Amino acid sequence: MSSVVVADAGPLHYLILVDCAEILPKLFDRVLIPSAVRKELSHRYTPAKVADWMRVSKPWLTTEYVLDAALERDVERRKRQRGIER
Repeated sequence: MSSVVVADAGPLHYLILVDCAEILPKLFDRVLIPSAVRKELSHRYTPAKVADWMRVSKPWLTTEYVLDAALERDVERRKRQRGIER
């Protein structure tokens, strides 16, 4: 069985800072992060240790684009108001 976890920026940020992020592939087959998390962890004000870690590809770490559900509903509502079909 494959195990997958979705990580937020905070826990990943601190695991990197305390040199414990490498425990993740021992616990999970895949770690998914939203693109917003990758952006936050790569920001110019992020500690260099975290940003450097993010620059190196990890086979078990995957970035996924996540569309905000509220934004998607708003776009669909506006399309309906304009008479635009899906």
